[in-house]
Amino acid sequence: MKRIIVPLDGSPLAERALSTAVMLARPTSEGGDSSVVELVLVHAPLTLAAMPDGGIVCAPSTEFDTELRQQSEAYLYRVAARLRAETRLNVVSTVLDGSPSMTLAAHAEAVGADVIVMTSHGRGGLSRVWLGSVTDALVRQGHVPVLVTRSLEDAAPAADDAPFRRVLVPLDGSGLGEETLDSAIALLGVTGVEYTLARVLTPLLALFRSTPEGERDEAPRVAASVDQTDEYLEDLAARLCARGVVVRTAVLVHEHPARAILRYALRTDTDLVVMATHGRNALGRLVMGSVTDKVLRAGVVPVLVQRPSRVARAVPESAVRAVHDLARRAGDLVEADASRRP
Repeated sequence: MKRIIVPLDGSPLAERALSTAVMLARPTSEGGDSSVVELVLVHAPLTLAAMPDGGIVCAPSTEFDTELRQQSEAYLYRVAARLRAETRLNVVSTVLDGSPSMTLAAHAEAVGADVIVMTSHGRGGLSRVWLGSVTDALVRQGHVPVLVTRSLEDAAPAADDAPFRRVLVPLDGSGLGEETLDSAIALLGVTGVEYTLARVLTPLLALFRSTPEGERDEAPRVAASVDQTDEYLEDLAARLCARGVVVRTAVLVHEHPARAILRYALRTDTDLVVMATHGRNALGRLVMGSVTDKVLRAGVVPVLVQRPSRVARAVPESAVRAVHDLARRAGDLVEADASRRP
């Protein structure tokens, strides 16, 4: 049994996540138990009201707010009833009150949710688009994995009876990324799923303007790093194969890790990318927090994101945000420098 939460806001875009939730909820074996799909709408109580002439006034009465909440309950009830009739799954609905991101995060932990499935409202280019504020907050602050589906209008909806078959898991060599991998296997299972373990190596000179002499000096170091990474991935793959997991490995060398991940995902028809956020361990390794953010912003493939529990317990949120912002700005500077090169 899994508990899958789908946040809705009344928009068709948010409802695009329903097909993915149904796909995850269906039993993976004959006679298995289906999961609980919980549709959640967070009603933010109104304190201000908009006037027809464009002005804003205080709303002293709660009558209008109560009516809006009742409309939200009716909408969620209709969607849940329709989904139950179409899928015969266990679908429940919940209307909560409060700040959307904080309320969703607290509710997901309180009910022991396995995953939150939602559609991001972020669209655009790799380095320009931002996630919708609620999705972004859940990814950064929540402790329940978040599966962000594609929000592009031309994205084909997932087939209800087809699981994620090709799953790409970028790792940074730390146990934090491996914890996320274990969570993905627990959620998606091993039947009919192929996991690709990937590591992106960034040459040191990619952070600066390189010279032909420097590139020649760097080449042996890159080759040695590739060999070490191959050994690490193959060792991890062997342990997973012993558990019945179908595994492939890939070592990617690129000065922009997010671009390398996205290009590989598109080239191999990847159905899902699984990533950790704030999974950092040493200078010069893959800065997963910043890279995860960029892969999410691209919006070209569904992404399952999880904050490793050890990071959540050991690092203050303020420190995580400060380091994350610094890493993002550094990555943007590298991309801007690369775009100016002839």
